[in-house]
Amino acid sequence: IKPENQRFISEVISSTIVSLLLSYGVEARIKLPNDIYVGDNKICGILIEHAVRGNSMLHSIIGVGLNVNQTVFDDSLPNPTSMALETGCTTIDLQKLLLELLVTKSLRTFIQILLLSTTQNYLSSNRASSTTFALSTATLTRVSKMVTEVFKLLTIPSVLHGII
Repeated sequence: IKPENQRFISEVISSTIVSLLLSYGVEARIKLPNDIYVGDNKICGILIEHAVRGNSMLHSIIGVGLNVNQTVFDDSLPNPTSMALETGCTTIDLQKLLLELLVTKSLRTFIQILLLSTTQNYLSSNRASSTTFALSTATLTRVSKMVTEVFKLLTIPSVLHGII
């Protein structure tokens, strides 16, 4: 991903959180640049730090603060809420929630787009020949299939036994 497209990472992460919340019956919205709200109440904050060198992003560190089972908040916080308050369930399994976050379709799509973007950046920066392009495209296809297979494994009930 090129530095000018950094916002894409934030958009995908935010959309993934909103989708996850919706799967629990919580209708949320993105409040730019880095918050998720339910009505007028903040349920999640997202912080992303990008390392950029020249015209490429080296890596990103993504922090997601999602209020899950908390029902009591410090009075200094103006408008907090949590999944527990929104759903009435105060025993949401954190491991299950994390696993559901990691296997969401939007996150899978993000990883595949990231792989494609990385390959395209490599090819354009190295002025690859058509042979190199074909080889790299084949490699990308194999890696993309591997990512898909890993996500399929994570969704098989026997693999999740004991986690969910």
